[in-house]
Amino acid sequence: MNNNPTSNQIDDSKTIAEYKAIIFQYRNFGVLNRSDAIEKYKKFNSDHPEYCAAMTAATTVSGTATSIDQVTNDVIVDNLCTQLLYLTGKNVWEEKNNGKSEA
Repeated sequence: MNNNPTSNQIDDSKTIAEYKAIIFQYRNFGVLNRSDAIEKYKKFNSDHPEYCAAMTAATTVSGTATSIDQVTNDVIVDNLCTQLLYLTGKNVWEEKNNGKSEA
């Protein structure tokens, strides 16, 4: 992922918009471009190693690790929701911390 804060914000905004569209389309119409959703899921994990490490640890401890390629569409969308929640929270945290350092 790019180290430029402005570029990261643009990347994050794009990811959030794409994820919301995928989730909306699936939840409201039952339509999922499975290969695109899996590709986005894997790219997110690659771009956010801190998220991936935490999720890998959680699934290892719980014994629930399954390849994303083998899960149902519901599970894919649930994983995208979890990534979206993480990304949104990370951005709120960073904005809050950036505001404090400027004050």
